[in-house]
Amino acid sequence: MRGEEELREGVMGIFWVLTRSDRSTTLNVTDSLPGHARLLTDGIEVRVMVPAGQQDLEQAMREFDRSESLEELWLVGQTEAGMFVLPEVRRSRRQIQLGGSKPSVRTYRGPAAITGANPASLSTKITKLTVEFPNPAWAGLNPVNEKLTVQQATSRRSIDVALRPTDSIDAGKVGSLRLRLTGTWYRSADSRRSSVEITSALKLSVDGRAGSVRDYIDIATRVQDLVSLAYDAFLPATAATVHTPGESASDGLRLWHHSLLDAAQKDPPPAASDAPYFRLKDLDPRSIARWVTLTRQYPDVSHAISVRDRARRGTAARTLQLGAAIELYVTQCRTEGRSRGSTPKWTSKRSKHDTFASALARHAGPAFAEFVGDVDDWGRAFTDTYNGAKHPTSRAASGILNVAAELLLIVTMLNRAGMSRRCSSAFLRHHQIREIGGHVRDLLETVD
Repeated sequence: MRGEEELREGVMGIFWVLTRSDRSTTLNVTDSLPGHARLLTDGIEVRVMVPAGQQDLEQAMREFDRSESLEELWLVGQTEAGMFVLPEVRRSRRQIQLGGSKPSVRTYRGPAAITGANPASLSTKITKLTVEFPNPAWAGLNPVNEKLTVQQATSRRSIDVALRPTDSIDAGKVGSLRLRLTGTWYRSADSRRSSVEITSALKLSVDGRAGSVRDYIDIATRVQDLVSLAYDAFLPATAATVHTPGESASDGLRLWHHSLLDAAQKDPPPAASDAPYFRLKDLDPRSIARWVTLTRQYPDVSHAISVRDRARRGTAARTLQLGAAIELYVTQCRTEGRSRGSTPKWTSKRSKHDTFASALARHAGPAFAEFVGDVDDWGRAFTDTYNGAKHPTSRAASGILNVAAELLLIVTMLNRAGMSRRCSSAFLRHHQIREIGGHVRDLLETVD
């Protein structure tokens, strides 16, 4: 494929539906099926056709009876724009025509597509994933230095732009996979407008043993969630490439994945000039790998705070999600401590009136206590709204208390990822966050 727009419009080609055991099979044209591939908001769809006359009743019944494991399927296509690989199939549907002139159609959907592959080295495994995001300044890796000079007497302006390579930051390991961050830049010129555009990016590299695209993407999207939280806005990837075993392309093969690019995202990404709530220097490089591990360990917390998964739902539904995430997190920490032989004291209730929200708020540290004014008052107020969401006869839900609960979960994860409260303190000192804290404290003063 030459570009995302071509995928959106759809491309024709011939396709092979293979199983994992077919990875070394020679692709013969006689075994292929004509089809059409296109980009959807939630992945890639491939429709292949079995020409009329090639399918009888006996074959159709075998198709219906056969239990096809989607985990074992992958697709290869030779399209009008090049080689196409769908390394993972998540949904499959058949529309079988018996008799007549209409062909039978099989539809396959997956989250990712790899383009530009060499037929001699096709594989469903990858050894390296590289993803580029905007705003490299978050990690202190901006390769573009600008200096603007304005002469006061004549108002003449001049600007000096210096481009430099950036060092690579070791962001730790998740299992056997190594994470690294670097800054990069690209130059494009338009001779008709006499303009030059410099685009900078934050490059995340994940490499190690040969593994599934799903494993690599899972790490990349969790790192993407962390940087997106810093801007409170989803940062779509600007480019992604993969390396497969035996592939000789030095720059890698182009990858499209719906979670990284989020084709359904309508809000514009934050500009490079936007100041984040926190930066990598407030954590430490290895905290990125710890963040990935923590979000896997506590999926309910991860979903509750992720910019990507933060649905535009009603206030009561959001209260239920946040309240459940707090309860599950505190309970899981207690269970994990008990299994190690030392239950964390902060998970134990001080009295029968204590709440999960209050316990976690106290554990978050003095910066959060200052943010809400009184952790016990806030914990009781949020718990009342949480119970009210479960039992409509109680207190009504409150949007501002929901925001405070979300910030509590973010602070908790940042504290554990950074192994200190330095990042959460910087986060809560941001002027926009401090303003929210003022609204929370004003609300608590009115709560009985």
